[in-house]
Amino acid sequence: MEDMLNLENAQPFTDNEEYLDVLFILETLRLTYSFEKDEADKGRKRRNLNKFIPDMEEIEHLLDSKLESHFDETNLAEMITWDQYVDKRAEATQKEGTVLKFYSMLENLGMTKFGRSVVVLSLMAALDRDYRRIVQYMSGDVDRQYPSLGFCAKIYFTNIDVGIGGIFMSSNRDLAALKIIFPELYESEDIYNESLIPSGQLLNLIYGINEEYQPYLKRINITDRVEPLIHRTDEFEALCKICGDNKKYDLLKWVILYGNKGAGKKHLIYQLANKKRRNLIQIDLRYFSQEQENRETKVKKAVSGCITEMVMTGGLLGILGMETFTEQSSKRLMDFVKNSVKSYPGMVFFIFEKEEYSNPWEDTLTIGLELQDSYKLHDIWEHYMKEYQIDNNVDLWALSDSFSFTPGQIVGALRAAHITSMMSDGIIHYQDLVRACYSQIQHRLKEKAKRVNVCFQWKDLKLPTEEKQVLRELCNRVKNKHIVMSEWNFSEKLPYGSGTPVVFAGPPGTGKTMAAQVIANELSMELYQIDLSQLVDKYIGETEKNIKLVFEQARKSNSILFFDEADSVFGKRVEAKSSNDRYANIESSMLLQSVEAYNGISILATNNLNGMDTAFIRRFKYLVNFRAPDALLRKEIWESVFPKAAPIGSEVDFKWLSNQFELTGAFIKNIALSAAFLAAEDGSEINMLHILKALKRELIKEGRKLEQTELGDFGYMFSEI
Repeated sequence: MEDMLNLENAQPFTDNEEYLDVLFILETLRLTYSFEKDEADKGRKRRNLNKFIPDMEEIEHLLDSKLESHFDETNLAEMITWDQYVDKRAEATQKEGTVLKFYSMLENLGMTKFGRSVVVLSLMAALDRDYRRIVQYMSGDVDRQYPSLGFCAKIYFTNIDVGIGGIFMSSNRDLAALKIIFPELYESEDIYNESLIPSGQLLNLIYGINEEYQPYLKRINITDRVEPLIHRTDEFEALCKICGDNKKYDLLKWVILYGNKGAGKKHLIYQLANKKRRNLIQIDLRYFSQEQENRETKVKKAVSGCITEMVMTGGLLGILGMETFTEQSSKRLMDFVKNSVKSYPGMVFFIFEKEEYSNPWEDTLTIGLELQDSYKLHDIWEHYMKEYQIDNNVDLWALSDSFSFTPGQIVGALRAAHITSMMSDGIIHYQDLVRACYSQIQHRLKEKAKRVNVCFQWKDLKLPTEEKQVLRELCNRVKNKHIVMSEWNFSEKLPYGSGTPVVFAGPPGTGKTMAAQVIANELSMELYQIDLSQLVDKYIGETEKNIKLVFEQARKSNSILFFDEADSVFGKRVEAKSSNDRYANIESSMLLQSVEAYNGISILATNNLNGMDTAFIRRFKYLVNFRAPDALLRKEIWESVFPKAAPIGSEVDFKWLSNQFELTGAFIKNIALSAAFLAAEDGSEINMLHILKALKRELIKEGRKLEQTELGDFGYMFSEI
């Protein structure tokens, strides 16, 4: 034994378990010393009072059996020497660089040797039934199998003449730390008589045993592999500055992170924990959202366990899902966390999806993870695409410009596209990715808008060359946004209004809706049609809510917005002679601001350009006039409106029809469709008679009458039509 207790040349502990074994011996020495000094005369009296308490001989035998391989006899000198021996070996272990989990835990909590003794005695009782028998005997209580704070103080201070007041003061120094380890002390009315039972969490932290599955928890250990960080370097560096390599030197204790789902909030913390070599525990409070009874109490208990683990390991704690609470409950919970952690090492991250939910205190760092520009999104797409087989023709810039995605949405889109590709050639094509991107978007735009099925292409759009060129420039503006705004840094000069607001003006049927479809098809974007006359509400404040809803959901959907009847809102402003006039002006100004702030394409269509305020029109990036087509364009429309599969009679004269009747494209389309049904009924090809019958019916709908003289060489058909 003397060789083993060589204090001058103490050897490091090999691992955490050896350290705990030696501590168990030390506390058994204390128990034995206390038993021999104080319990011999009282043992028989206890036995006489309660027959269920173990007898003195049994306890004597149990204590001897625990120490016989280490000591020939026990006395105060042996106990003091062993105490010093533990300290020397622990110091040697620290110098060697070996991490002892239990030693680090005590250090993080700032515990004294008395605090250590309390925790070790409770562990001994939890792991060995013999020690529970010893506690029963020495406490004189058959119902007590675990030590209390008072019991531990009595054992620890047996050989120290400090009096009751000194014992109270000494034990009080560790009380706050002990409340972290034994949360039941928070609620106890008699903390010095409360049984200290180690939780499964404590046993798992120290020994890696008794770990229960808790679906609301996730742990990231320093040995876990973490995905590399793509961008977010500024935010990461800010966190690195306040988070010390040594957990005792964190500059701040509270950090609030907010950003859309998938923005990388959790990933940022994972990276920080990995870099700083600190464990991370993450709790998701959304798991408790269905709890009907004592929800807040259950949440506090779960969070308290996480705080315990964070403090004991010197790690980091992430709390998310607080949006599921009321504002008052959320504040109470944040205050609870703050008060529980303020005296101990560790950093807490409150994670929100929206900025308005965050409620910072003083000495709090708030970081918002905004949507990233096209260049950064391109890099993120490129990084995550390495895992998949991608078609070489996939345009990453088009995806980056069209979809303002978070990294999480990009990962989700690639997975969805991969599943789709497995049903064909296993290669992810561009359209697979576009469909997958839209599958990642959740929005409520359909509440106020109608999705338009996009089917038209450039060849279907019959417009003068100049107007068509403007539409192509509009598309190219979106395609090259990353070059102008990011590469050439125009975003610094134009921080507000980087979207593309457009006015389509022209009579009904001239191709405004078709042009919007062509743009959507060219850019592989969804198109939503909104009737502005339906958006405006007679009740004060409702129009504002409707406008806000549309643009909030549009930002989520990455869609093209097509507003019909724009002149109903953007009419010429009037002098505010009444409250109705004032609200009308406010509504138009609000809609204009929303259109300008929208990062995508918003198209406002009007049949009456002269009825719109010129000050509003100047704020739009493009104005496209849709005029009634001339004869040449009408001929193109007539020739293109019939599918190739449709049988056309040889006598059908599209040139004559174009010159004879000044019709819009919508009129011609309706006539062609009606003529096709007439021909199908007759069981024949589509001939001139069918077309003229359909023409007559369309003119009647417009209040016009077809005269025989208008038919020229086809006048002989007048009686049949």
